[in-house]
Amino acid sequence: GRDFSGYKLSTITRRIEHQMAVNSIDTIGNYLKFLRENPTEIEALMKNFLIQVTSFFRDNEGFESLKQKICQMLKDKPEASQLRAWVPGCSTGEEAYSIAIIVMECIQESGRRYDVQVFGTDLDAEAITIARAGTYPAAITKDVDRKRLDEFFNKVENSWQVKKNVREHVIFAVHDVVTDPPYSRMDVISMRNLLIYFDSELQKKVVPTLQYALNEKGLLFLGTSETIGEFTDLFTTLDSKYRIYQAAGKKKGTPS
Repeated sequence: GRDFSGYKLSTITRRIEHQMAVNSIDTIGNYLKFLRENPTEIEALMKNFLIQVTSFFRDNEGFESLKQKICQMLKDKPEASQLRAWVPGCSTGEEAYSIAIIVMECIQESGRRYDVQVFGTDLDAEAITIARAGTYPAAITKDVDRKRLDEFFNKVENSWQVKKNVREHVIFAVHDVVTDPPYSRMDVISMRNLLIYFDSELQKKVVPTLQYALNEKGLLFLGTSETIGEFTDLFTTLDSKYRIYQAAGKKKGTPS
């Protein structure tokens, strides 16, 4: 029920070839027959298409740059108002929690109160289940510094769980950024290392959707290998190195 036709053909081809090798199948025709006879392989193939590579505070300097801009944004927001963030392609949730943590740090530094809502979405229902639990292996200590571990995580045996006061601000859901209606009225969208898997036509469809989903002067945080492409009328570049943009220009109307 998911459309991958706009994903880069080279990526999809590699993933199909990988699944063929796993199942010791030598031709695409035989693999198609195998798919029709084994519905569980369809699910396995889809999960293989969804390349789940994520971590807390990935490109830490980029997150610090984003934090500075969120802190600045709060200065212009009335106290007790809402700050909303959306993380499409959130996988198992690390990025969504990272966004929630830097927002909460900005609020602490401001000395004011705000209502925070972070939405993490992904196609993979199993990944969303993991994200909701918010429990991660001990290895996250290489990505999360001691201060943040102490303040935002609880040690649970050999794992770390995001504290309840963070988890209650983060809502996870299964959602397709390509075909489902976009979230709206967002102050921040962090969609990192997802556009790189889309072909140029799909990128041209998705980027204006992100601008539509953002409030005026809302922030867009992309991966370091991604850009807004031709849509310089929709965004202003705030940090060219870490791909942080600000919504600008007129809305293009409700995406279809």
